[in-house]
Amino acid sequence: MRLRLAALSIALLGVVVSTLPAAAGPGQYQAPRKYYLALGDSLAYGFEDAKYTFGAPAETFATGYVDDFAQAIHALRPDVGVTNFGCPGETTSSYFTGCAWHLTPLHNPYTSSQEMAALGFLNAHPGQVSPITVDLGANDALGLIGGCNFQPSCIAQGLPGVLRTVGSNLSRTLAELRAAAPRSEIIVMQYYNPLYVVAPSTDALVLQLDGVIAAAAAPSGARLADAFPVINENPAFPSEGLAVCGLTGMCVPGGDVHANDAGYALIARQFWAASGYGRLDD
Repeated sequence: MRLRLAALSIALLGVVVSTLPAAAGPGQYQAPRKYYLALGDSLAYGFEDAKYTFGAPAETFATGYVDDFAQAIHALRPDVGVTNFGCPGETTSSYFTGCAWHLTPLHNPYTSSQEMAALGFLNAHPGQVSPITVDLGANDALGLIGGCNFQPSCIAQGLPGVLRTVGSNLSRTLAELRAAAPRSEIIVMQYYNPLYVVAPSTDALVLQLDGVIAAAAAPSGARLADAFPVINENPAFPSEGLAVCGLTGMCVPGGDVHANDAGYALIARQFWAASGYGRLDD
């Protein structure tokens, strides 16, 4: 199993109070508005294996980074509503076709694709949505690995296509959001590396993945919330391995790549830092 996890990690991470100001440009500050829209996969959903039982209500997963970031926003503007369309298992392609998750209810259910739900929400609330947060991409690589049955040669052959797909789809996603919400602050997550504990060399590979995310985010003026420094390089832990064990579910039986409550809280701080909302405290 450790060898299979190592192969998985190498393949996966190697793919790798406001007015309406002028339209947002790259890095331009935008204060929070009436609604916060969260998009993405299981990390946006706030999933943790330790909390999962079949059919568990969405409220079971209420300590993810979206929840913690929203709590920080509410300290400044308590009336901000939170809409979380995060779909566990979502890929950058299924974002456009439909959420296939049925094991627990979604936080904010929809019958269309996540793309249509997001654009519909933005169109229904023009000028009222900010921030928008996004995390997408890892499940594309997992699909390749499953289809290859963990065979390294098959994975290596498919990686370039997966990389192109992730880059193209994420760029399209962010361009659509920017077109529908020109004055909104969009923040995209860059990944931490939960698989360091089984394959330490994957740190270099996750940085490549984060580079793809940054390249896709730039044209739409999206900000970046980097989870790697607060999980893998956290100075509160004596080593990277202990940090990953302490802030994700990787070192509990079964091995869960998702952050735990403490890890999600640290990721939320990165979103807060990227947002610039701290200036409102001043």
